[in-house]
Amino acid sequence: MHFNELPLSAQTAYAELLEQTRALELTNALSGLVGSFHKLTRKGQVYWYFAYRDLGQKVRMAYVGPDGVRVRALVERFKRTRRHARLLQDQVARIGLSVGVSGR
Repeated sequence: MHFNELPLSAQTAYAELLEQTRALELTNALSGLVGSFHKLTRKGQVYWYFAYRDLGQKVRMAYVGPDGVRVRALVERFKRTRRHARLLQDQVARIGLSVGVSGR
């Protein structure tokens, strides 16, 4: 089978598509996990990992990608989502308390 090298513009578009798809998959996959992001340096390069505990309570590290604008945006989006979820939990707890008090 014969392969032709793709033009640089097609290679760039494919790389962009791959990166966007990876970010989308990570956002969806990580949104339900309890854990945290960590930056690790390996051989002078900075990489991001997501640490979480499996069912046996063993700490696992999922590779996210090399440090860059998109990965840092993913980390920030995760932090904002987590803060928002905590605010909602607090609101629900306050409402639950007020219902419990006024429901007597």
